[in-house]
Amino acid sequence: MPFLFFIGAHKNFNAHRLASKELFEGIWLTLLGSVASALVSASFVPQIIKGYKTKHLGDVSYLLMILISIGMSLWIVYGIERQDPVIVGANITTIVLNMILLGLKAKYSKKSV
Repeated sequence: MPFLFFIGAHKNFNAHRLASKELFEGIWLTLLGSVASALVSASFVPQIIKGYKTKHLGDVSYLLMILISIGMSLWIVYGIERQDPVIVGANITTIVLNMILLGLKAKYSKKSV
């Protein structure tokens, strides 16, 4: 829970104490992360399809896509350090989809000028 770090709650939170009360363990935790990752990555696909069909991505923000790419890049570093292939794979996939969307926006923005 990264947000807990920022509000100072991390001082009172010890995940290891909760180990016996975990909702998901082992393969189920990996499956949960994999499903969450697939859903986040899949969220880009409808926008890519719509942009490709309409050739219009004027409402998609460059800043949003850049910030998402930076965030995903940091998640990749985090996943590598944690040796978590789900985190790494999901964020690489999402960056690729985001770059496709960014490329479409750049391509179609030039045509409309």
